[in-house]
Amino acid sequence: MKRFLLFLTLVLVAIPLWVIYSDELPFFSQSLHDYSREEVRKLSREMCFNMFAEYDTIGPTNIDMLADSGIVTIKGGIIDWQHGVAEDPFKYSCSNYAIIDVGGNPYPNPDVRMEEIGNRDTDTLRSDVWVSHGADTLSGISTYQLQFSNDPERNRVGFHNRYALGIPDLGIIQYQADFKAAIDSPNPNSDDTVAMATLLVGKWNTCMMDTVWSEAILVADFDTISALQWITVKSDFEIPDSINVTDYDEGWHNCNVDTFYTSRNRQGNFDVWAPYLRLDIQTTGIREFQVDSIKISDEYGRQLMAGNFDVQINNTFNNSDWQNRRGEIFAWFLRDEPTYANLLPFHHIDALMHQSYTNWQTFTNLDKYTGGERL
Repeated sequence: MKRFLLFLTLVLVAIPLWVIYSDELPFFSQSLHDYSREEVRKLSREMCFNMFAEYDTIGPTNIDMLADSGIVTIKGGIIDWQHGVAEDPFKYSCSNYAIIDVGGNPYPNPDVRMEEIGNRDTDTLRSDVWVSHGADTLSGISTYQLQFSNDPERNRVGFHNRYALGIPDLGIIQYQADFKAAIDSPNPNSDDTVAMATLLVGKWNTCMMDTVWSEAILVADFDTISALQWITVKSDFEIPDSINVTDYDEGWHNCNVDTFYTSRNRQGNFDVWAPYLRLDIQTTGIREFQVDSIKISDEYGRQLMAGNFDVQINNTFNNSDWQNRRGEIFAWFLRDEPTYANLLPFHHIDALMHQSYTNWQTFTNLDKYTGGERL
């Protein structure tokens, strides 16, 4: 037994603890700050650190210093926190472009879908297309869950009112809602209303939601086309900094106050929040109305997905400072704690990155628990 223990001890001592590859066991810190070369060396050799993730943009000198100690870099992109300036890959990863399938299960959240709330006898799901045959039919998407219940558990999918960190814009987010929809018997000269779309916001599950907007979908919106097509239902809307709510049961959630506000930041301005949203569709019955998917986006997201920012994003990835250090950069840090609306922009930027260098990764942190940011 003693010989066996001695042999086992010798084997363990013979394995250098700092030989840990970043794709096998990633030990890392998240702020380089003012570490000296000697301190970085100690992190590598004595504490087995082999990766550094940095929110801020990190220059060639620091990347080389980390590499000298066997530490690879997760490269951040924030240039100026106060003024919301960032490198293009990070900047446009903060844009919003979300598509919600009707009746389908879009990755990664099967709860992000339209649900029939109204007349199940006359409404049908046909090849993942929701079809309303009659009037007074209500269907809706909802981003809220029962706050204190897992029966059933509902994931919260946030649409923020403002850009986190003021990137790519310091202002409130200007959203657009588009439906991929179709009607029978289109007529470009008819101003008859096919359906009403209504967006509501709320706080907690016991509160009556506050209407942000309600828009008519007209027969003329479909022109002469009877096939599924994208139509803009609301071209410009904001999620307000405050909402009026009414508590149904005057319970302990304290919803029976007049107004809820998002918190204020250190400058006294409204900070970012993601209240619960619900988008309802009320049909009139004058046409058969089909809905395939719904898109909620901002201008930056639409421009990004159209490829209009590809050149400047590629210029960042192809910069010689980073290309000459391909093996020293493990990943690129995109928006921290993304919401559902950031995932398609992430995918687009990730594809551009892999065109530049296939071994690079994109990196972020996911917040599983806080309201409005659970995926």
